[in-house]
Amino acid sequence: MFNNFKYITQFIHNKLIHSRRIKILESCIGKILPKDVRTILDIGCGDGLISSVLQQEHQTVEIKGIEVQKRNKCLIPCKYFNGKVIPYKDNSVDLCMIIDVLHHTNDIDSLLKEAARVSKRYIIIKDHLFNTKFDFFILKFMDWIGNKPYGVKLLYNYQREQDWKRIIKENKLKVIVWNNNLPLYSYPFNLIFGRNIHLLMLLKK
Repeated sequence: MFNNFKYITQFIHNKLIHSRRIKILESCIGKILPKDVRTILDIGCGDGLISSVLQQEHQTVEIKGIEVQKRNKCLIPCKYFNGKVIPYKDNSVDLCMIIDVLHHTNDIDSLLKEAARVSKRYIIIKDHLFNTKFDFFILKFMDWIGNKPYGVKLLYNYQREQDWKRIIKENKLKVIVWNNNLPLYSYPFNLIFGRNIHLLMLLKK
């Protein structure tokens, strides 16, 4: 019975949710992408799908990725890194992008510091925030469905709004865009999986 439930939920996620999420997320990122950005480093790029779609829409931008899990195929140029030290020099790219990665690490501050070191000016973060125990449960469930089949380490290190603002302040970054109303899910999925628990930020050094 459990295996049937797992199969059904993964099918719904892959067929009905994943493709829409990629399209909407690329669109939302594209809208806040500063016009002077020419080079982007996608930290924890996965298979590079989001960055490849973003690059198709913004062809003057060059996007490269780094990833802790070696993959046989990535849609953008990708280097392996150890999850701690980014293998790029200081101020070597215009923008660092961290999409649904920070809640998979126990040390958000350190990785954000590394992103700020490598970026000349901007950082885009897509992650989560929660206000209630139900929010936290839903985020854990989505994480398990979306990542468990691929062997992604699940730490469920979600932050509240005040935690994000503290982390940003301590890293001496400025919030340019704060959007926790992303239309990633269509009705009726948005009633459960939406609800302002997805956060997109544009930060500036």
